[in-house]
Amino acid sequence: MNERDPFADWEVISGYSRAEAIADGVLIDLDGSGYEFVRRAEGIRVPTAITRTLWLSVIGPEPADMGDDPEAAGRLMDLLRSFRTAARTNPHGNRVTWEFPALNGGTLSVISVVGPGDDPRPVLTLTLPEDD
Repeated sequence: MNERDPFADWEVISGYSRAEAIADGVLIDLDGSGYEFVRRAEGIRVPTAITRTLWLSVIGPEPADMGDDPEAAGRLMDLLRSFRTAARTNPHGNRVTWEFPALNGGTLSVISVVGPGDDPRPVLTLTLPEDD
């Protein structure tokens, strides 16, 4: 056993990286979708990704189909603003759940998680409970 890393001798059975999830389309990377400016405008300083199901439920069209859709960009801004408001209620945790209006007129529970990405640097992921 390695005293510095007690898991060093363990065999990894399966792994799925954040980069693979973005490449597969499971996660939508705001920094890679051309919407980094919305994240920055809302004061979020860490790389941010949104699950595809959450995106389609609250933002609308696929990112590649959005073009310069101001309504979709506005909904994304609203989602990120609501995250910041919810995060203020739990300033010491890395996970927050809150309600957000869905495109179909209902509301959805949204989960945000801040933690390490594929390396130790922090990232933010917004997801639905069934995607978690």
